[in-house]
Amino acid sequence: MRKWPDGRAGHPEPLGLKQVAQYTGLHPSTAHRILAAMAADRLVDRIEPGSYRLGMRLLELGTLVKSRINVRELALPVMRELHAQTGETVNLSVRHDDEIVYVERTSAGRAAMRIVHAIGARAPLHVTAAGKLFLLEDGFARLRDYAKQRVKELDLAGKGGVRINQAGCLDRCEEGPCIVVYPQETWYTYIDEHDIDEIIEEHLRHGRVVERLKI
Repeated sequence: MRKWPDGRAGHPEPLGLKQVAQYTGLHPSTAHRILAAMAADRLVDRIEPGSYRLGMRLLELGTLVKSRINVRELALPVMRELHAQTGETVNLSVRHDDEIVYVERTSAGRAAMRIVHAIGARAPLHVTAAGKLFLLEDGFARLRDYAKQRVKELDLAGKGGVRINQAGCLDRCEEGPCIVVYPQETWYTYIDEHDIDEIIEEHLRHGRVVERLKI
């Protein structure tokens, strides 16, 4: 019966007895007896006669396993292998609000110039390579649409006004999410709606460069 949960991971809908027997390679009568025992232990739920789905007890057991997982211990062997292959420092980090927190790292690498982050150190997301990966998960499309909406609300759009377009990374992919304002060709990084608002208000409305976001 172990094959059934493995095969159903991406298919949450209930299965009939015959389907379970096919998945597991068991005779239907054998599958029925095992399913009855599993239902009694809440490992499966019997939805209706002859129809079963994975039970809540599996979630409870999974939560217990998850609670004792030490991410640092699991990640270190992989980090060391990556370090051995590249000779570079490998950091394990997590996001906390608008900052990145370093929770583990390997030894320093071969590079003549490198930045070494102490375990527990914090840095703004937009100033680190790893932090910019977190920013990408926020969805730049959502913030682009927000900028378009704000420009319209402030009557900055229209003929001769501000126009917001999507472009590629323009050879600055390593900078993460960027905004470039033409014709001045001023480049900005951003994290959230607050940064978008500041760029619109200061630069687009009043012509003042936002130094804290400039790259």
